[in-house]
Amino acid sequence: MAEDTTGKYAILPEFSKFPALPVRNSPWLLRLLSLFIAAQRLTQRWKPGIRALRRQVRRGTDAPVRVIEVSAAGSADPSPALIYCHGGAFFLTYAAIHLDNAQHIARATGCKVFVVDYRLSTEAPFPAQFDDCYSCLRWVHEQAEELGVDPSRIGVMGDSAGGALAAGLAQKARDEGLAVRAQILLYPVTDSSCSSASAQAFTDTPLWTAGANRIMWDIYLRGSPTNPPPRYASPSHREDLSGLPAAYVETAEFDPLRDEAIDYAKRLAAAGVTVRLNKTRGTIHAIDTVPGSPTTQAAMGKRVEAVRELLVDPEGMAA
Repeated sequence: MAEDTTGKYAILPEFSKFPALPVRNSPWLLRLLSLFIAAQRLTQRWKPGIRALRRQVRRGTDAPVRVIEVSAAGSADPSPALIYCHGGAFFLTYAAIHLDNAQHIARATGCKVFVVDYRLSTEAPFPAQFDDCYSCLRWVHEQAEELGVDPSRIGVMGDSAGGALAAGLAQKARDEGLAVRAQILLYPVTDSSCSSASAQAFTDTPLWTAGANRIMWDIYLRGSPTNPPPRYASPSHREDLSGLPAAYVETAEFDPLRDEAIDYAKRLAAAGVTVRLNKTRGTIHAIDTVPGSPTTQAAMGKRVEAVRELLVDPEGMAA
């Protein structure tokens, strides 16, 4: 394991050269960065045998929520389904890597993956993003027969900020009696207080830093109370985690979000929730940005295994 260029962290070489994202509390700068990511995803290509459909989820008189349904040819109907809340600090659009992840999960597990193109926090703060994702979850339930989805095998998935959205969806679904079978949380955001050791110590890590983390929350929760934050905004602030769906939680070693995600996983387990915790080593936030890394590929294998066990065939797992 090689050290990164700062000489402070034992980061694997394929992750060590990333600069920190230029995060400032400046809407125009963040919108420009989001446009750059949108332009980059024009090079993304669907693999043979993948079907991608663009759908719209109606929300009364409001603008519809845009959703990309990703499925593999030959998947049996009704299929299990995942509502995928993409990462990007709440203020960045989905990237090509999110679509690649969706098609990989769809091909490997037979799930239909619904990628939510939610509103960004530079345009509208919480709860806009959360409401968009929950609208998609309800829509998949309500239209399950038409969509070819098994309503008893619907899960939520999210990376980074999408992890906060996915965990919040699982919480609200539990409160409202909407069936969610599993939650797949990848290096998730969970705690708006930014008070964990890693959220304070990692001020100069590649890609994501403690300072960027605080700015993300400032933008996301502007206009809302922060102590405590609004319900479902910051998953760690929920006291009672009992009755939530089984979880796979993945963390990166040199990530400001590491400790809050580990703590959330431990609290889920203490509440009686089935939890699989994968602590990746020598890694930074958003390891998916290096898909060719053996570490990333191993993590993807564990995610696929978790989806199969927790969502696709949970009865088989119990047996």
